[in-house]
Amino acid sequence: MVKRIVFFLLFLQIGFTSIGQELIPGQSYFGFNQYIEYIAGNLPVILSAPHGGDKVPSDIPDRSCADCVNVKDAFTQELITEVYQALIKKTGCHAHVIINRLHRRKLDANRDKEEATDGNNIAAMSWFDFHDYIESAKKKVTMDFGKGLYIDLHGHSHTKQRLEIGYLLYGSELRQPNSKLNSQEYIDYSSIKNLVNNNINNLDHADLLKGELSFGSMMSDQKYPSVPSKDDPFPLPGDDYFSGGYNTERHGSIKSGSIDGIQIECNNEVRFDAAKRLVFADKLASSILEYLDRHYFPEFDSQRCISSSSELPKLKFSVYPNPAMDILYITADDGIIPKVTIVNQIGIKVWSGQSLEIPVSSFNAGIYFLAIENIHGNISFNKFLKY
Repeated sequence: MVKRIVFFLLFLQIGFTSIGQELIPGQSYFGFNQYIEYIAGNLPVILSAPHGGDKVPSDIPDRSCADCVNVKDAFTQELITEVYQALIKKTGCHAHVIINRLHRRKLDANRDKEEATDGNNIAAMSWFDFHDYIESAKKKVTMDFGKGLYIDLHGHSHTKQRLEIGYLLYGSELRQPNSKLNSQEYIDYSSIKNLVNNNINNLDHADLLKGELSFGSMMSDQKYPSVPSKDDPFPLPGDDYFSGGYNTERHGSIKSGSIDGIQIECNNEVRFDAAKRLVFADKLASSILEYLDRHYFPEFDSQRCISSSSELPKLKFSVYPNPAMDILYITADDGIIPKVTIVNQIGIKVWSGQSLEIPVSSFNAGIYFLAIENIHGNISFNKFLKY
């Protein structure tokens, strides 16, 4: 039982792009059916857009669960690309970028797996891809820089035209006095918990949320009203406010790690007009760099990016067809038959051996994970869908 759990957790923690593939900054990598795109980076910045996709494949049914929200965040996949390009212009370096290209009615990548996919296994493949890519980016940033910043980019249509900066604290909690915001109880709720304990100027939690050097204040200084910030420290009772969701909680530092997370909800005025969006993307990129400079790395500049690609084992295996029904084939460039172990979604081993042709007809329908080991002991991870 212990071996089963450890083996399954190894799959989840490593991330499928982090082993067996050399990642080149600025190059795109794609998940199942190219529904999820990952642009590898060399900055301590990770950007994701979970709700801006427009692909509506017929083999993924529309989500219909009671709590499902299927409205896309319009123009956020365009916005994240423009922020990425602005960062390149300013630094010559690449942020890590993860984009869900599926429409939200097919996959909500900002929810736990069951709600995100409404129980559909094909959608679940892309849910795993989305979060595996983020986990891989986090590991790369941690390895290269020791710490970094994750931003989950969204769009809102609330009446008040302002950016909503989310740290997992509700509006009612942001309205508490600074003494309470600075208590360990509230710090433990925060998606920037690591930054509170480790920032250049030793700012306290309240300062980082709404002070002069908070992210909201930096955007407000660039003429983009934001909450919380020094000018708008908290949402008023009755105000709509998104405080952060599954992604910010999972990939920020609330539970562990040195990657802090912020959700940015962008209002319609900065998203819908292409010319205004470009200007906004440039200002957002400037604030991201200022935030790194003020809180993470003194005198942050283009020299801070890592120019070399990931030094990872070059294991060249491919798995097909995917989805599979009867036989799963593995191709190895060196022609040597590898050791293969397959587990199901709950970590139970269902097959192991040395073969390039694996019979899967007896497997139940669902997602399976593979560990492929070559003669040097290097392990590559992959996954496939059994119809």
